[in-house]
Amino acid sequence: MRNRLQFKLVLLLSLFSIFSTVIVSGIEIRNRYVRGLDDIQAELQNLMETHGATLGQNLWRFDEPSIQLQMESMANSPSVVGVKISDLRGGIRTYGDREDHVDELSVSGNIYHVYQDPPVHVGDIALFGTEESLRKTILRDIPGMVIGELGRTITLAVFFLGLFYVLFGKHMRTIMEYVETFDVENSPAKIVLKRNGFRRGTDELDRLVDALEKMASRIKHDLLMQKQAEQEIQQREEDLRVTLASIGDAVVTTDMAGCITRMNPVAERLTGESFKEVEGTPFDEVFHLIHAHTRERVVSPIDTVISQGKTQSIERNVLIVSRHGQEYHIGDSAAPIRAASGEVMGAVVVFHDMSEEVALQEKLNQSQKMDALGQLSGGIAHDFNNILGGILGAAELLTSEDLSREERENYAELIRTTADRGAGLTRKLLSFSRKGDAEKRQMEVVSLVEETEEILERTLDKSIDITVQNTIGSSVYINGDETLLQNALINLGINASHAMPRGGALQYRVSIVSLDAAYCEKSTFSLSPGEYVEIAVRDTGCGMSSAVQQRIFEPFFTTKEMGKGTGLGLSAVYGAMQDHGGAVTVYSEEGVGTVFRLYFPRVLLTGEVRDTSEKVVHGAGLLLVIDDDEIMRYTATAMLESLGYEVVSAQNGLEGLQLFQREPETFDLVLLDMIMPVMGGRDTFERLRRVRQDIKIIISSGFSRDEALQSLYLQGLDGFISKPFNRVELSRMVAAVLQRTMPNSGRND
Repeated sequence: MRNRLQFKLVLLLSLFSIFSTVIVSGIEIRNRYVRGLDDIQAELQNLMETHGATLGQNLWRFDEPSIQLQMESMANSPSVVGVKISDLRGGIRTYGDREDHVDELSVSGNIYHVYQDPPVHVGDIALFGTEESLRKTILRDIPGMVIGELGRTITLAVFFLGLFYVLFGKHMRTIMEYVETFDVENSPAKIVLKRNGFRRGTDELDRLVDALEKMASRIKHDLLMQKQAEQEIQQREEDLRVTLASIGDAVVTTDMAGCITRMNPVAERLTGESFKEVEGTPFDEVFHLIHAHTRERVVSPIDTVISQGKTQSIERNVLIVSRHGQEYHIGDSAAPIRAASGEVMGAVVVFHDMSEEVALQEKLNQSQKMDALGQLSGGIAHDFNNILGGILGAAELLTSEDLSREERENYAELIRTTADRGAGLTRKLLSFSRKGDAEKRQMEVVSLVEETEEILERTLDKSIDITVQNTIGSSVYINGDETLLQNALINLGINASHAMPRGGALQYRVSIVSLDAAYCEKSTFSLSPGEYVEIAVRDTGCGMSSAVQQRIFEPFFTTKEMGKGTGLGLSAVYGAMQDHGGAVTVYSEEGVGTVFRLYFPRVLLTGEVRDTSEKVVHGAGLLLVIDDDEIMRYTATAMLESLGYEVVSAQNGLEGLQLFQREPETFDLVLLDMIMPVMGGRDTFERLRRVRQDIKIIISSGFSRDEALQSLYLQGLDGFISKPFNRVELSRMVAAVLQRTMPNSGRND
């Protein structure tokens, strides 16, 4: 490669030498040939002139021998092949071979005899020449001519090649070695050429060296800048890696196609995936997001962020499911990644693991509910004493023998009504105090407020007048967790009662309001303009100062005496409103009262309306009732028999299992209590299913949200009914379960 140019020059000079030798030799040969022909022509002319006078005398005398001798003499010349002489009498004399002559080499003229003036014309002469000797001579001389010319040409070529090497070639080799071995750090700044003589001023080679030195300087500068930039990028990459690894939240970046370009260790832990394994994989294939309650897939915000270029977040109560099936509660925010020009280049998503926070919040909510129940316990006990007093009094009166049928029916109705009242209060309190995951659903607000009012009426001081004002005039719906919201409303009611130790008025007011963009922007909550359901909780208590109002929602802040308040009630209300995408405000005047306003986003579409008709459903079949409580066992058996069913009962799980094992195929359904001695409801359920997998089972319990029910439902539990239940509720539940296999087994009254 290094000698390619030199090789080309040698090859070109060699070809030039050969070509020039051929051309020059050809020209020289032609010139010698032309000159040879001219020489022959001149020689013939000279012979004719030399012998002309003598031939004139001999022809005048007709001296034939002399004429013949002269012809022989002329023919002996190397260039003459024939002689022709003619006289005036027509005699022609020839000598030599005339067949090989060439017209261009013939010479002719007149013969004169000079004895008087003018000379007398006595005949004609013609000489004929040949080029054979000329050819031989030229052919003999060609090799020497060519060799000589080739030698001269080669000498000239070698001279110019050497001159090229001295003036240019060796310097080009120096330049080429400098370029090939160029190194940013070690190469010299100047190209040194040893040039001696034949140099005046600046020539092209100097300009080439100058241009290369400038280019090398720029390359050094650019390479050094590039190296510095690469080092800076590497340092920033390392800083970013360390930063992302230090962040306690999961951070993920994607390109414009939504494919993962970066993940930090927290994201790897939440997904159970390694970044090296999922790099370039679409986001939704790695991050499996589901709703915590519906278990439905949640759409990731990546596509929206990239297409709209806006920051997005997913709703609360979202779980991320790792590759190993582990679930984490997360909070999420996604934002576009923009170039310096503002163009969207991808998206960055931040997941905050809220599992511990959610668990802590659930404990806090449960603690608040228990605290509220503790504060309501005095009123609850008083109300139950009234209920029990009514039942005992009516029961004693029923023992009188002199009562009429109508009086007996009235007392029985009084017992039933009073018991229903107690069962309703118990059901509400159990529902309020149950422990479980928050579950948002479409719910009707007014009925929730009225139910809260009913609980508080029975538990707060009777000197407090509790009212509900519905300005809407119809049902209105929101998406929320009923227990969480009722806990907030009860806490506000309890706080209001504490502000009115001597009595007063407590009002729950439900209305519809429209919040505009200006209000939403100023709010400390994340609100969107639109219609909201407002629940205003107003009291006529002692009120609060401005300083207290500013800190009212702080955790553990309380104005109550030590041991009489945790300071978490209003903090829980604040958190509940955040969880529901709403807001809470407070306004108070000392000596006048306080009003809390809760805002919930309104839902325009209503859910299913429960059938509250009081029709009982009759049926047929053999049922097994298992309950350790004699009264509940007797009551359930009587109710079912009145509905048309045959009933067998057992007082614990073991006895019920033994009855079932005797003739398992004869039973259509089992009504099973959850908490029993000897063998509990769970063990009985599992053993019944081992005996007969398709047996219909309904669980009966006073704890409507017992945690054990969740796993039983997964094992195929058919239904649940809360104690105490009435005849209508029991009939509809049994009929609903049986109709899944026997559609025509029930009839309505």
